[in-house]
Amino acid sequence: MISGKFISAASILFKTAPFDPDEWELVRKHPVTSAEMIKDVAFLSDCVPFVRHHHERWDGKGYPDGLMGEDIPDGARILCVADSLDAMTTHHSYASARSLDEALENIISLAGSQFDPTIVTTLQSLWQDGHLD
Repeated sequence: MISGKFISAASILFKTAPFDPDEWELVRKHPVTSAEMIKDVAFLSDCVPFVRHHHERWDGKGYPDGLMGEDIPDGARILCVADSLDAMTTHHSYASARSLDEALENIISLAGSQFDPTIVTTLQSLWQDGHLD
C-alpha cells in the first residue's frame, strides 16, 4: 500500500499507460525487495549486491542508493546492461520490443552516463564479432 491505496504488481506489469508517482515508487523498490528475498539463499547470497544495485547508473542518478561509477559492484554493472538489453528487446504492455540492433545502439549511446563504458565496449565487441546473434 502506497499513499493509502493498494497497488498490485500485476497492475503495474500489465499497465499500458505511464506510471503515476505511487507506481514509480513501488517499481523503484524492486531491487531492494529482490535482494532481501535472496539474501538467505546460500547459493545466491553472493549475488545480493548485484541484484540490489542493478538499477544504479554510472553517473550516480540511479537507485536505490545513488551509487556512481566504480562504487557500483561489477556484477551489478554487468546485470544493468544485460537487464536493459533484455527489457528493450522484449515486448511489454507499455512498450514494443526493439530490434537487437536498435537496443544495442541505444545502450552504446548511454555508455558513460547510464552504463559502465567498459561493459558497453565489451558488449559492442561481442556484437561485432557475431556472438549476439
